[in-house]
Amino acid sequence: MATPQDHGFQYNDATGLTEDDFQHLMKAEPEKYPERLQIARSLDQWAKAVKKQQASGEVNSLDQERLKSLLVALPEVATAMRHGHFLPGKKHRAPTEAELENAERAADAKLKAAYEEGYNG
Repeated sequence: MATPQDHGFQYNDATGLTEDDFQHLMKAEPEKYPERLQIARSLDQWAKAVKKQQASGEVNSLDQERLKSLLVALPEVATAMRHGHFLPGKKHRAPTEAELENAERAADAKLKAAYEEGYNG
């Protein structure tokens, strides 16, 4: 049985995804959901690369603003992918204010972890 850890994330990542949710998505879309998880993992890696680029000091102020936007958007999209938001037959809707706040907290936690990993790893 596949686990979220097999796909590069933990339940404590503030994803709001339970084991039951994960297993349901794996059973409902056994081919497409793992693809979405791979995309989410790629988005996480992209966010890490953006953070490195931002920290390099070799980026002008306009690019700094673009990078800041990416650092907010990428983790949010990765979380949506993990929740199965873009699977066939799933309704696509704008997130609620509470979901946006949760995504922002999750993004902040991921950025903090990536930042600390960059200096400690």
